[in-house]
Amino acid sequence: MEESLQQHCAPPCQANTEDPWYHISNKFAAINGYVAESLPGLLIAQHQQVRWHLLNVGNDEEYHAVHFHGLPFTVHTKAEHRMGVYNLFPGVFGTVEMRPPTVGTWLVECTIGDYQMAGMRAKLLVYNPRCVLPLGMKSGRIEDSQITASDHINNWQPSLARLDQSGYYNAWMGRNNKSWLQVDLQKATLLHAVETQGVRAKLRDNYITVFTVSYSLDLETWNFYRGNTTNPIKAKATVFHGNMDNSKVKKNLFTPPFVARYIRIHPVYYRQRPALRLELLGCDLNSCSMPLGLQRGQRGQISDTSFKASSFYSHRLLPSWTASLARLHEEGRANAWRPKNNNPHEWLQVDLGKIKRITGVVTQGARSLFTQMMVTEFSVTVSHDGQSWNSVLEEDTQREKIFTGNNDSEVEAFNIFDPPLFGRYLRIHPRGWINDIALRLEVLGCDTQQRH
Repeated sequence: MEESLQQHCAPPCQANTEDPWYHISNKFAAINGYVAESLPGLLIAQHQQVRWHLLNVGNDEEYHAVHFHGLPFTVHTKAEHRMGVYNLFPGVFGTVEMRPPTVGTWLVECTIGDYQMAGMRAKLLVYNPRCVLPLGMKSGRIEDSQITASDHINNWQPSLARLDQSGYYNAWMGRNNKSWLQVDLQKATLLHAVETQGVRAKLRDNYITVFTVSYSLDLETWNFYRGNTTNPIKAKATVFHGNMDNSKVKKNLFTPPFVARYIRIHPVYYRQRPALRLELLGCDLNSCSMPLGLQRGQRGQISDTSFKASSFYSHRLLPSWTASLARLHEEGRANAWRPKNNNPHEWLQVDLGKIKRITGVVTQGARSLFTQMMVTEFSVTVSHDGQSWNSVLEEDTQREKIFTGNNDSEVEAFNIFDPPLFGRYLRIHPRGWINDIALRLEVLGCDTQQRH
């Protein structure tokens, strides 16, 4: 560094060698190898316009072929060309543009020379920006054992850190600004946002006003969320502004989103004590846990005629509990599907309009005056044509799989299909219930590229 300074900075030299940026901007590294699939954070939103700037820094005998597998791009010259491979000759710089049409994980790689030797390679995740859903803190889908913390005060345990949690002890409360709360999502997940809430305890408001976020895939390597910032000095971590009272919900977006299994909230400033209730918003990496339109008011809402049932309960003086009422959070005097009789031969069917990749189902019970009604256990069948049906089976015994339903008329129950199902028609078969069979639901999934 000193030799270079003497050679290129003639006296009187104005370079400020005490400035940290001086050392960062004047460091050089030799590129003499690669590690496969080692480039982190390659995320692109579906249909988002992206430019790739490509440079061949190899020797004068090597040309690189850059392959965007499954992702056609455009090169603007005198005429516009759509391609999948871009050739780079030594010392050549090029720019390509793309709007990824399909979600999923794709491979970007370079091959070198006439014999196509392996070069740099990375995975690129294309995600659906509309797939932003609560991940289960409030609903209970995330279990108590998945929520931990560095510490807590008295009975203000980490498992209580759920949005809108009620009770005398109804939040997590840490000791100081070195405390943190951690959520294990159990698999790599795309995180889009976090919603936070404070709490009132002993007539005092407790809430976090400023916090940072760190994340990990393996509990070993942790990174603080920094957004799009590349300045290593000014942005060790993005600072999020939290709550200003004990009850209102504050939403903070992660722009861009990031992939993690474990996420930690680190209080920086707070009132009284660092107290927290929260919800995480995100989606699976395949962007395939989206509601398919059963709940009213959703984009692409499924019509009433798409619902069918073995029977429904009716009374000549009261509204009927028809199949089309089996929508999540349906309201009214009759606000769910109820069969004419309570027996395990009844079923509810939904026509999704075309073959879908079905990754889960959300169920709810219902209430009639003062009586709670719900399905506690159910099985599932799926069909392509509405005629031939396949049951979801236990993997080890090949017997009918029984899913756990609801134990409350309002709280949602989530069940994931792993592996996912493929079909146009889905049937729910009640196998156990409390008081009467009553069902409201939403189906989760996405479009499929499979052809049948």
